[in-house]
Amino acid sequence: MSLLSDTHSDRLAARVTELLGRADGAEGAAGAAGFRETEERALRLKTDFYDQFG
Repeated sequence: MSLLSDTHSDRLAARVTELLGRADGAEGAAGAAGFRETEERALRLKTDFYDQFG
């Protein structure tokens, strides 16, 4: 699939995956852990938002 036909979210996910794949050593592990924590908080916020309508 061409990057030109991907959505913004698709391109962002590909880039984040690429950057996390390059993470190495203590600094990279800390960055990956920080990203994971932020991603989980964002998911909780999104879930809580939609749950109010359920």
